[in-house]
Amino acid sequence: MVYALIFALMSVHSSRILHSRMLANILRAPMMFFDTTPIGRILNRFSRDMETVDGLLPFTIRSWLSTFFSVVATVVIITYSTTIFLSVVIPLLIIYYLIQVSLLYLACHWVILGP
Repeated sequence: MVYALIFALMSVHSSRILHSRMLANILRAPMMFFDTTPIGRILNRFSRDMETVDGLLPFTIRSWLSTFFSVVATVVIITYSTTIFLSVVIPLLIIYYLIQVSLLYLACHWVILGP
């Protein structure tokens, strides 16, 4: 129950922050922006972003957390029953981490400098 309450409060908080920042940016836009952009497009953008934060993001985070804790529980159970499993898992985790860091570096480098 505490998890659901905290998750709901944080979802509302993030939604409130997103809406206030979007509104502040729209209100600071030059008048020419409102002359060229229909009000329906602006409203549609607000509603789509708010729907994503309110509906899709909590579901995705909940699914990710469930999967993460299932994997951790599986590794703990296997490690408890077969201790030698740690001799394989620890090097694999280090290799996985190094691959992720290098791929993230390459992706950021590609985005900044281009292909």
